[in-house]
Amino acid sequence: FQTKLDKAKNHPIYELARNQLDLREVGGKFVALCPYHDERTPSFYLYPETNTFHCYGCGAHGDVINLTQQLHGLDFKEAVGLLQ
Repeated sequence: FQTKLDKAKNHPIYELARNQLDLREVGGKFVALCPYHDERTPSFYLYPETNTFHCYGCGAHGDVINLTQQLHGLDFKEAVGLLQ
């Protein structure tokens, strides 16, 4: 299971989110409207160098596995399986 977990954690977060969110590149990061709360000004950031995300509006944050769980309504094991 560890190999599957490592592979899932290394799945590029941008590749996961690009079909779900309207992303705009800003200085090596990507910004979008947060999928977790209503907003008019983007505060949701993807950080490809660390494969993580953070919303400065609502405080949501995590890694590519957390984002997969939240965007697709999956549990941890399902999210790891999807990211392989």
